[in-house]
Amino acid sequence: MAFRFNGASSGTIAAFAEDYRVVPRAGGCNLTWVMAMKPKGLAGRNGITLGRPVMSRMFQKFLYNLRDYSSKRFATA
Repeated sequence: MAFRFNGASSGTIAAFAEDYRVVPRAGGCNLTWVMAMKPKGLAGRNGITLGRPVMSRMFQKFLYNLRDYSSKRFATA
């Protein structure tokens, strides 16, 4: 599943895309998540640069939560 947008009401994002790929494997599956964002203007570039540590932590937490949820919800034992 993938999506992209090429404009936003925010003046700091020019484009954004996400791609989710689920690949079956023995005993479950692998999820690959790719996210890309194109900042708009100086404010967007500065925001991405300065906010990178916070965004990285938020996305990592999201992935940990997703793994925990899927392990509980779709356990194969």
